[in-house]
Amino acid sequence: ESAVSALNLGAFCYLTKPFEDMELREAVARGVDAFDHQVAREREMKERLLHVHDAFFSMLCHEFNTPMNIVLGFSDLLAASLTDPEQVAWLEEIRKSGSQLHGILMEVVDYTAASHHADTGQHSIFCPRELLTPLVANFEARSICVTVSEGCSPSRSVSGPSRAVFLIARKLVSMASHGKPSNISLCTWVDAMDDGLKALLHLEVTGTGLFPERLDPEILAELFEPYRSSSSHVSGERMALGLELATSRKIAEYSAGSIEVFPAENDELGFLAKIPVRLSHPL
Repeated sequence: ESAVSALNLGAFCYLTKPFEDMELREAVARGVDAFDHQVAREREMKERLLHVHDAFFSMLCHEFNTPMNIVLGFSDLLAASLTDPEQVAWLEEIRKSGSQLHGILMEVVDYTAASHHADTGQHSIFCPRELLTPLVANFEARSICVTVSEGCSPSRSVSGPSRAVFLIARKLVSMASHGKPSNISLCTWVDAMDDGLKALLHLEVTGTGLFPERLDPEILAELFEPYRSSSSHVSGERMALGLELATSRKIAEYSAGSIEVFPAENDELGFLAKIPVRLSHPL
């Protein structure tokens, strides 16, 4: 009975006492071989599924983008010819909804890519302030004011996943922009760790205009659920906040980092990313 119970619980083999050393060695060797074979099969299956998965999303992106670009393109053309205020208002709603749908589709694609590809974790040397400054111009083109500042640590070059840092910062600021704030603050600083060379790069986004219904851990945890609407928990105009947060966290995890949400000034939602980096010399 104990043998059956053990095997049902996942044991590979069952030896009765007394047994020879060689019996144990052979059982362990067979178990290791079986494990290696299982891992290889799972890896092969995962690669095959990812190929199908990526091909499907490439097709989906193309099939959505083509008609969506037509909708947005003709909206721009019609905007120049309509004079009736009510029709102009209708057209603006069509254009706004089309842009939101396109943004959500792109976020789904980003989330899918972040879930399966770790290329954002590749390291290079960069200065955080210089890396993030171009974000200001990108958002100014959309009439969104972003201020990039530094904490108590001076600006300096570090070695780390620069692409992941830029993508995370862009997504955090983009999420903040959904709340229609007057000014978004992106603050970066570096905290040295024990050996003087290891450090944590912080990206803190405040001034979001997003207000959680409650600040308890359960609500804050639910904000990271990618396919669950959090509109009942957060006020302020927003798109797929859960999907964007989940995508940011996936990118951060590939770089051994993390994403947090926290109550900032006036109980607004704030976003904080922590990414491990290395310093060129100790602080």
